[in-house]
Amino acid sequence: MGEKESRRVKTLDGFIKWAAQFNDGQYLFRGVSKDSYKIEASSYRRLPNADKNNPGRLLRINQELIEEARLLGHDQRNGQRLSDLELLAELQHFGAATCLIDFSRNTLVALWFACQQSSTGKAKNGKVFAIRSDDSARSKTITPKLVIEKDIDYFFREDEHGRYPLYQWQPKYQNNRIIAQQSVFIFGGAQVETEAECVILKNSKEGILTSLDKVSGITEASIYPDFDGFARLHAQNKKHIGPDARDSLQRGIEAHQRGGLDDAIEHYDEVISLLNPEGDL
Repeated sequence: MGEKESRRVKTLDGFIKWAAQFNDGQYLFRGVSKDSYKIEASSYRRLPNADKNNPGRLLRINQELIEEARLLGHDQRNGQRLSDLELLAELQHFGAATCLIDFSRNTLVALWFACQQSSTGKAKNGKVFAIRSDDSARSKTITPKLVIEKDIDYFFREDEHGRYPLYQWQPKYQNNRIIAQQSVFIFGGAQVETEAECVILKNSKEGILTSLDKVSGITEASIYPDFDGFARLHAQNKKHIGPDARDSLQRGIEAHQRGGLDDAIEHYDEVISLLNPEGDL
C-alpha cells in the first residue's frame, strides 16, 4: 500500500480525483466543516482539557450517559431493551455526545459534511479524512453477538500488548439516516490513524454543494431522510424556498400517473407561471 496524497480542492472534480486514489482496499471517510477539527469522539468535547484523550474518562462519561438514559426509561425500542451500543447509537442519532465517531463508506457523503458552514457561522475551510477499514491490525469489526452481549466497558479494555483497540461497527438496525449516509461507527480508546486528508477551500463550499446536488442528488434532504431531518429543513434559521418549475413539473407528472388529472393540471399551470411570470405567452 503506497502513501496516499493529501490535497486542497475547490471543485467537485478536484475532490473526485483525490478520492480516486483509494482503490486498493476498503476505506471510510469523515467530513468536518472546519479543517482544524480532529477526529475525536464528541464526548471528549465535554471533558476538561486535562482529561482529553484519556480512554478511562471517555468510558466513564459514556457509562454515565447510558445509566442516566436507562433510569429515565429511554433504553426501550419496540418493546425491546437496547444494549449499551444500541442505546448510544440512538442517543447519537438525536444529538447526544457519545464515544461513537461517524464515518461513511461514501466519499461524496463525507464531502457534503465538509462543505457545511462551521458552528461559528464564519467561513472556514472544511476537510475530509480517509482511513483504512480492512486492516485488522488497526481496527476490529464488531459482530451482532458482541453488540448484544457486551457492555460498553468491554470495548475500552487494553489488549494483551497493553494497547487500546479501535472498533468499527455498522448497526444491524439501520434507520433511514444510517442507510442514506452509509454510516459506520468507529470508537475505542486508541487514536484514529488517517491515510490522507483533503481540505475543501471555504469559498468553494457553496459551488461544490450545488454540484453535488446536480451530479449525485446529495442534499440535506437526502442526508437526513427522516422526520427529524424534515423538521430541520423547515427550522426558523432556514430560508424559505418555494417550489421551482422542475419540482412542479415532477409533481404534475406523478399526479397524472396516479390518475389525479385536476391535481396534475394545477401543477402544470404552476410550471407555466414560474417559467412565464409576466403571462405573455
